[in-house]
Amino acid sequence: MTLEQFNEIAKSIAAEANVLGSHHNYFLLHSTRLYKTHKWFDTFNRKFGKTLEIGPLYSYSPFILKNNVESYEILEGDEPGVYPLLKIYPKYNIPVNIIDLGLVFGNPLNSERKLPYKDEQFDTIICWETIEHFNFNPVPFIRELYRISKPGASILLTVPNRASADSLYNLITGRGQIEHIEEFFKYANYEIETHHTCFAFHWHEYTMREFKHLLTKCDFMIKKSGYLMGFQDKHQLSFLRRLFRWCLKVGSIIAPSLGNHICVECIKQ
Repeated sequence: MTLEQFNEIAKSIAAEANVLGSHHNYFLLHSTRLYKTHKWFDTFNRKFGKTLEIGPLYSYSPFILKNNVESYEILEGDEPGVYPLLKIYPKYNIPVNIIDLGLVFGNPLNSERKLPYKDEQFDTIICWETIEHFNFNPVPFIRELYRISKPGASILLTVPNRASADSLYNLITGRGQIEHIEEFFKYANYEIETHHTCFAFHWHEYTMREFKHLLTKCDFMIKKSGYLMGFQDKHQLSFLRRLFRWCLKVGSIIAPSLGNHICVECIKQ
């Protein structure tokens, strides 16, 4: 599948959901990186059996991969932004569970901390660019992935790289640091006003060493791991910004660990 075909499928689904002028803009900003992620995991050429995707939002992966699976289910957060897609999923026989992961895993009064699936139910679990949004301890969530996956199942995960060239530059120069704290103020009353957990920004990003340790400590075996360098698809960039991106790309070729996203495929032993 080419990038153009990838974008055309996404555009057709966005038209069905009537989000071309709104939520589809999220996909347009990230489509190149999402395509690179599919290529890294070779998803277009694999068969996945019974598949669960957690937090697909407007990546459109369930529609793009529907012919590569035995069945496809989605676990999505209770976020109004995803509601336009809910009317589309039944047409493609894609069951959806809507739950607030913050209430399941972040509520100290909840002793269950379980995903709504049976033991050893899935052959494949996809969870891309989601775990960094958790404002709770991720260990019970990862343990649940282990519980609901079959022996030999593949878990395909991505998170932002906390040790990327971009992150190191921000640490040294202070770029974006005040803005990150400002987001705390912006969403300080979000849960009270909406009765939803706030997943609007990154609560915790990971280094490769951290992320692999999190997974292996939960008994997963790492099959392969690596880095991606990708940027938002913004077309109006200053010369200095374009030069900066070029330097980051060259740096990530010389030292792949400077890439801004971590990709890991792990296996349930």
